[in-house]
Amino acid sequence: MKEQLKVSVIIPVYGVENYIEECVESVLLQSYKNMEIILVDDGSKDSSGIICDQYAYQDSRVIVIHKENGGLSDARNIGILKSTGDYVLFLDGDDFWNDTRAVEQLVNRISITGASCFNFFVYKNIMKIQWKKFHILVIK
Repeated sequence: MKEQLKVSVIIPVYGVENYIEECVESVLLQSYKNMEIILVDDGSKDSSGIICDQYAYQDSRVIVIHKENGGLSDARNIGILKSTGDYVLFLDGDDFWNDTRAVEQLVNRISITGASCFNFFVYKNIMKIQWKKFHILVIK
């Protein structure tokens, strides 16, 4: 049997205490289970970081990184450095996936196309996926 790709879902967290639970729950409810969820608390002043810690306590796939505020790109970059997955997905802390098969569908497409890079968005229940083949150099 072919080994499943591991997916790292990186979620930058800053001031999203009213949204982060729905965000994380939407990832935990995914049908695809071989993933890690990296929550990068970018110096939140609200209770976002505490909520993240509660998820890490409940599920071993959740990893929380607390850092001083450095902005969205810095939080994503820290998440990439800590990731151990074959692929990285970004999800903002105030967004969520409304389809429990989202990651499964993306991994299936990756297997079919051999894509190294892709983007997708969902707007009013219309999913659009753009695929392009790139050679990507990653230095960790």
